Amino acid sequence: NKARVLPVQGVKKGSLVFYEFEATEKPYYLTLTHLFFENAPVMTDRLVLSAPAGWTVRWAWLRRKGPDPAVSGDVRTWEMRDLATPEPEPMGPDAVDEAPMLVVNLLPPPGTSVAPVTFPDWPAVARWFEELSRGRDEVTPSIQAAWKQARPPGAQTALADGIRTAGLLVRDRVRYVDVELGIGGYQPRPASETLASLYGDCKDKGTLFRSLLLAEGLSSYPILVNLTQPDTVPETPPVPYFNHFVVGVPLPADAKLPESMGSAVAVGDDLGKLLIVDTTDSVTSIGSISSALTGKRALVVAGAHSRLITLPEGLPTMHRLER
Repeated sequence: NKARVLPVQGVKKGSLVFYEFEATEKPYYLTLTHLFFENAPVMTDRLVLSAPAGWTVRWAWLRRKGPDPAVSGDVRTWEMRDLATPEPEPMGPDAVDEAPMLVVNLLPPPGTSVAPVTFPDWPAVARWFEELSRGRDEVTPSIQAAWKQARPPGAQTALADGIRTAGLLVRDRVRYVDVELGIGGYQPRPASETLASLYGDCKDKGTLFRSLLLAEGLSSYPILVNLTQPDTVPETPPVPYFNHFVVGVPLPADAKLPESMGSAVAVGDDLGKLLIVDTTDSVTSIGSISSALTGKRALVVAGAHSRLITLPEGLPTMHRLER
């Protein structure tokens, strides 16, 4: 991002300062999100979308119902008026988390070639991410050596022990450093690079974790989720408003896990049961999930079986302390 600071002279109490700007963006994919919220009184909040003739524009309101667009030719306008400043509620949800959010998905006519990726459905979002991350979890000799050194002793390692060991290696040894330059905001670095540098963001750490599991012969799936904001994932249209990467480890039907891991098991329909592992969260045990993740809608990236799932709800056992 680039920013320009413009000093304004003579501003004092009672002054009114007005500004206007235009932003030009070249997106990687053709979706839009707009939050009708400023945490201040708003007279008019308006989003105007001009789409080329023949394009399909799909939209939905999240969190609460908003107005239908006013349509004039190929121009659609969503407008809300007289938005008051919300009253803070002690120990209540943040007002921004309950503000109406508009999500828009754009599709060109069949046969039209455009530079950004378009998403007709959620599996298309998964295919896009699979292509970005293809081969990034490769088990290189350095990965193999790191896992051999960390692997719990014994000819047959219990499933839970292997997952916990790989998760702790990544969680505790790899520093969280978020470097989002260009496509790096979406594409994970190769696992071998993350292991060599010992830093990375959530998708870098999660990809290294998946590589270590592969070294033990265990498969896993990337899971995309919004960690910081609730109700950001519509069933339709597909709008990938995600900002976090966790991992789902498929569990065999006869798998036996410690009771402490039961609260992090999600149901993935034909994918079976998935143990959710967040290698970025430094204060949550491997086999547990934080309250920020519980109940969130998330996208499991699993080839033809990719789908939206609901992460496990919070359970009282997640907050138990044993001494």
